[in-house]
Amino acid sequence: MKKTSSEKPKTRAHVVDLRWSHPVEESDHTWSAPEGYVIVGREHQGGPGGNTRYRYARLVLAGRELTVRDVRWSRPFTEADGVPHAAPDDHVLVGREHIGDGSGTTRHQYARLMAGTVACSVTPGEWSAELTEEWSVYRAPADGVLLGRRCVEGEKIRSRYLPGTVEA
Repeated sequence: MKKTSSEKPKTRAHVVDLRWSHPVEESDHTWSAPEGYVIVGREHQGGPGGNTRYRYARLVLAGRELTVRDVRWSRPFTEADGVPHAAPDDHVLVGREHIGDGSGTTRHQYARLMAGTVACSVTPGEWSAELTEEWSVYRAPADGVLLGRRCVEGEKIRSRYLPGTVEA
């Protein structure tokens, strides 16, 4: 669609108040960001039975904090199938559940972001380079959020992450 002169240019949201979660056992956990926060990174130490931490933050746009709405869980899936799993269009990740070993079941928790009464749009970036899962840290680029993850199981588990930016 062509932009008309009556359309306002979109403004990108900024990430603020970055925090790390306490470690959770990767093989059996359900974790959700605190209310008003979204996931912007992940750290994993050890193999399938190791610990995972989530990096989370709030988002502001034009000096106003964005609100997190319509929080939902995905259907369970097997992460190690090598298929990319990402939040639906214009949604961001706010939580994750994983039960079992590397071939266990996972669910992503995702949400919409609102700037007042206006729904924000989310633009996916490029999938990250592969990271070896045993000792990895992924942080979305500046002012980025986390939209998805692709996990490949083999001799060593490898992950790729999908970042995105939020605008309204």
